[in-house]
Amino acid sequence: MTSTSTTRHLSRPMATMLEAAGLTVDIVDDAIGEQIAKGRPSALRAGHPLVDRLRAETGLGVVLVGRRYRRLMLEIEQPVEREMRWIYREHSPVRSDFLCRGKIPDTFAAGLGGEPLSRLADPPWQIGTAIIETVTVLHDGWLSVAITPCWLDFKSGE
Repeated sequence: MTSTSTTRHLSRPMATMLEAAGLTVDIVDDAIGEQIAKGRPSALRAGHPLVDRLRAETGLGVVLVGRRYRRLMLEIEQPVEREMRWIYREHSPVRSDFLCRGKIPDTFAAGLGGEPLSRLADPPWQIGTAIIETVTVLHDGWLSVAITPCWLDFKSGE
């Protein structure tokens, strides 16, 4: 258990996924702390028991749970059959990405700013509550969506 009280920040999607998997912020934070103590990066990747538990309990392709400046960050690559269906990456509280397959007119994409992601796609676990900043229609059949998820504060180590 963490010895001092620290405020940790995490997105609503990560909070709902941790809850579904029966995990707490402290458990994940301590596991990341163990990685750092061993001289490894501040991230848990697929193959780590906690990431594998998240994958099993949520059905999502969680590839990374990391920590950066007291923020727990999440990365998901959701395949369908042999292709990627969508990708979700948290970089900071004001910068996250959602990439998905799809074709929409540029004029429709331009009008999505300020709307919830669920207006464009239907990802699970509260990812759809993120607010769209911009949508870029890529020429390879993908949409690149800059989003801002809702962030929550948790006291850890109490």
